[in-house]
Amino acid sequence: MEIRKVLAHLGNQYHCNTKVFVPQTVSLDRIKSIYQENGEIILVDGNYDKTLQIAKKESELNNWKLITNNTWDGYTQIPMDIMCGYSTIFREFELQYQQFKHNGPITHLMIQAGTGGLAACASIW
Repeated sequence: MEIRKVLAHLGNQYHCNTKVFVPQTVSLDRIKSIYQENGEIILVDGNYDKTLQIAKKESELNNWKLITNNTWDGYTQIPMDIMCGYSTIFREFELQYQQFKHNGPITHLMIQAGTGGLAACASIW
């Protein structure tokens, strides 16, 4: 599940007002999936980096908790926690691999790299 949808889902589950910043180029299906979880969508005229910059600025101005898997000086704990959560994917994969009694070692694993959090987690798995 995509991280923005997960955050909207958790906000809905815990009765938190969740604002999800997305570039205007994001697909309509992703916007709908966030909206279905009651996330407030804030469309940004710009790319992913511009969207993150605006989300960071708005979070600071409004004293909001910013949750992203990007890191910068002074902002590393939340992205590290997200990466730890990603490790669940690999544990589940291992269990399923063993459950279906595949023979031999895993030689290839294709993952979506995105901003690098999932790829970084995969590299230590």
